[in-house]
Amino acid sequence: MGRVYPAASDRLRDMEAAGEVTLLIRGRRGIALTEAGEMLAYHARTILHQMAQMRGDIGQY
Repeated sequence: MGRVYPAASDRLRDMEAAGEVTLLIRGRRGIALTEAGEMLAYHARTILHQMAQMRGDIGQY
């Protein structure tokens, strides 16, 4: 997943608290995604792909 910046880490903690779910396993050697975190990453990639496709489609006009 790469480096998590403080602001992103804060947002992830907020999402975990709001959804009562653990997205990341935090350890001394870094972080790892839980199954819920993997699902979030999947949906985030899907949304980003759809946004890029939308920009391309709208760019035709």
